[in-house]
Amino acid sequence: MVDICNLIKELGYKIKLDTNGFNPKMVEKLISFDLIDYIALDYKAPVYKFKEITKTTFNEKFFDTLDLLVDKNFAFEVRTTVHSNLLNENDINKIILDLKTESIKESIICKNICMLMILWALQMKLQIFLIKLFYLKI
Repeated sequence: MVDICNLIKELGYKIKLDTNGFNPKMVEKLISFDLIDYIALDYKAPVYKFKEITKTTFNEKFFDTLDLLVDKNFAFEVRTTVHSNLLNENDINKIILDLKTESIKESIICKNICMLMILWALQMKLQIFLIKLFYLKI
């Protein structure tokens, strides 16, 4: 990954990394070598549904990556994909509360917009849609 990012940077491009956060050591390495410019971090599910939805137990690694991004004051967003058979309004509220308790500074939590989108999606019986939950301003 480092080699590929180096090649892209040599061509003069900026790099956005989309990640589930399950490899915080790689994220830290890419940041320390100044190889990425922005990160979109996927919050798959609240802790109590994480294993059921992802079939993994890597939720601690997600929070390690989130803490790293906050500590480094790195440009990132946290987002989730809502599937009406997997996540409901309470789950999204829990995700928002989890993010708020991570002592994130200068953040915008778009709870009202998220709730309106969820209610609209449930009403329209949409199965899947993406919500950007959080954006860290630098």
